[in-house]
Amino acid sequence: MGRRATHRMEFLSKNILQSQARSASSLFVMGNPVVSKDCRSLFPKKNLLPVESNVQQVRSFAKAAQLTLETIREQVLGVCKQHEKVDAGRLTLNSHFLNDLGLDSLDHIEIIMAIEDEFGFEIPDVESDRLLTPADIAKYVGDKKNVGD
Repeated sequence: MGRRATHRMEFLSKNILQSQARSASSLFVMGNPVVSKDCRSLFPKKNLLPVESNVQQVRSFAKAAQLTLETIREQVLGVCKQHEKVDAGRLTLNSHFLNDLGLDSLDHIEIIMAIEDEFGFEIPDVESDRLLTPADIAKYVGDKKNVGD
């Protein structure tokens, strides 16, 4: 298993545990907690209270916006800005993740994973190692989505 796959598994495991911890307190049916036996030891019953949710489900049937190289660039920059270690003030399309922004290889992998989630396809490790600037990523995504200049 490659370093990226190992990091992805660690990342997903951490997020699953955090997600279970957040949602376990709101899972009740008729006042009884609906939590697997494995999680019950983490959350004592006496401290759990039902939580009301104001989340609404929205269905959209609108046509997807036309993808252009410019919109891809904006989305890539948006994903990069969301990363906790990226200084948005220093981020440009030509900012090198390692040299200019001071990110390490794990940060780079996390950004690539976020890009994969944003655009809905996986980027092979060999390719991701070459994508060192937002411009590189935008060009790669544009090529994969068959978007011209």
